[in-house]
Amino acid sequence: MALIKCPECGKEISDKANMLYDEAKALISDYSYKDAEGYEQYVRKYPDEYSEKDEQPTDIIDGSKAVELVTNYLIENDIYVPEYIEVENEDNENYVVHCFDMGEHMTQTVGWFYVNKETSEVTSMFE
Repeated sequence: MALIKCPECGKEISDKANMLYDEAKALISDYSYKDAEGYEQYVRKYPDEYSEKDEQPTDIIDGSKAVELVTNYLIENDIYVPEYIEVENEDNENYVVHCFDMGEHMTQTVGWFYVNKETSEVTSMFE
């Protein structure tokens, strides 16, 4: 075994090693997030496992947060805020939120919106 200089810091290391252990350990990305059921999930990725599109998971919002986001969207965009704002449906990516008033004989729809569970982006279904 011969000693060589570490390419990262210049200290002497074995020629069998690429870099010091502490430096290699710092390249490992540990993070945690809460899944949809609220359980803590731990993830460890090594540098060679990343792709350019790779991002850490974000907190996924719940239905009540989706309703709050749509309400704020209506207010910020000077759109009438009806009496009822409800999550009508959801898929893996979005909540579908219905905004409406109840008339005497019918429902008066103000709008339908998608709310992305990960980004919290509100998008009108009719735009």
